[in-house]
Amino acid sequence: MRKLLRSQAGAAMVEFAVALPFLVLLMIGVIEVGRYMYFGILAAHAAEAGAEYGSQTLTTAADTAGIKSAASADSAGLSSFLASPQPLCLQSTGTENGTTTVACPTGTPPAGTIEYVQVTVTGTFHSLLNYPGMANSLPVTASTTMRVLNQ
Repeated sequence: MRKLLRSQAGAAMVEFAVALPFLVLLMIGVIEVGRYMYFGILAAHAAEAGAEYGSQTLTTAADTAGIKSAASADSAGLSSFLASPQPLCLQSTGTENGTTTVACPTGTPPAGTIEYVQVTVTGTFHSLLNYPGMANSLPVTASTTMRVLNQ
């Protein structure tokens, strides 16, 4: 009987059974964080694709539907996707600070005004499981600003 009580057989299996739930939760958490980061990368690439389209000429910079279409084509996998392009103009002030933000004119900008296209992409990340005390969906946002090339 004493030999049976001092036996170590099966102790490792019991310890593994105790530690297994914590290891599984840790693995699921790492997977969820990785998925969230992946969706962030998708949003950044979609914003960059929209800004690249809009930065070609002044005509494409004003083409909101085309910018949204370019961003949408590069956002596969984002649910509740929304692209928001907007023009951004900087004008030289002639001082050391350099520039100030001004309202973008329609047509060809006056001398000293540099037009940019800023695209913001927002989406929603939905987690695989419902965790107590945590939201099931998280917002994913990315923004890119590019200078319009042919002004």
